[in-house]
Amino acid sequence: MHGIDPAFMSYQLAIDPAFKLVAQRCRKMSPDRAAEVKSQVQGLLDTGFIRELTYSTWLSNMVMVKKSNEKWRMCVDYIDLNIACLKDCFLLPNIDNMINSSSGYQVLSFLHAYSGATYQRLIAKVFNQQIGRNMEIYIDDMLIKTNEDSDLIKDLKEVGIEANPEKCQPILDMSSPWNLKEVQRLTAIKAQAMVDFLAETTHPNFDIPVWELHVDGASNVRCGGSRPHLNQRGRRGD
Repeated sequence: MHGIDPAFMSYQLAIDPAFKLVAQRCRKMSPDRAAEVKSQVQGLLDTGFIRELTYSTWLSNMVMVKKSNEKWRMCVDYIDLNIACLKDCFLLPNIDNMINSSSGYQVLSFLHAYSGATYQRLIAKVFNQQIGRNMEIYIDDMLIKTNEDSDLIKDLKEVGIEANPEKCQPILDMSSPWNLKEVQRLTAIKAQAMVDFLAETTHPNFDIPVWELHVDGASNVRCGGSRPHLNQRGRRGD
C-alpha cells in the first residue's frame, strides 16, 4: 500500500507451487466501461499504488460494477488466483467480545474501511495502543468508543480520523426521519441496531455463566495450529 513502509507491513502472494499459472482470456467490454477502467487504472498508476509489468505470470480480467450512485466500481476477477493461494490463518477478533467491551460508552462512532487479512493485520499494528481502550476493529468496520461527550474530539484526533467533505455533505443535508420507513432507508441502520443491542445487553441483573476452555489442535495441509474454544457449562458446543 502506497505510503506504508514495507518494513512495517507488506504482502506477498503465497501461491501453492502445485498450481499452474492461469492467464484468463480477455473479456469484451463496452466502450463506457473500458473508458472508466482506463481512467481508474491511470489514477492508481499516478498515485504509485500499482506499476506496470512487462511479463506477468497471472492475468485477471477487470469487472465493472455499477454502484447505487451511478458511478462505477472497478473489481478484479481473482477467482483463479485465490484458489491457488494458501489460506491466511490470521485470526479475526471475536465479535461477541467486541460488543461486550463496547457497552456502557456514551458515544460510539462507526467507520467503514477496507477489508482482508492483510489489512486486519496492518491496523492491528497501527492501532495497537487504541484497540480495547477507545477503539475496536472488525474486518472493515471500525468503532471509536468514548466515555464522555467532551472526549469525543480527543478520541477522534488520537485515532487520526480525517473527514472527506464530499462524503460528509449528504449527511449534513439529510433531514431527520419522520416514520419507520424513512429510518429503514438510512444506511446507518446497522449502526443503530448495534447501539440498541448494546443498550439491551447491559442490564445489571443477569446470571454469570460458567465457561469451560477447550483447545482445538486440528490442522490441515494449508493451515494448522491451536485454537481455544469456550463452551458454556451444561451446553454442548455448536
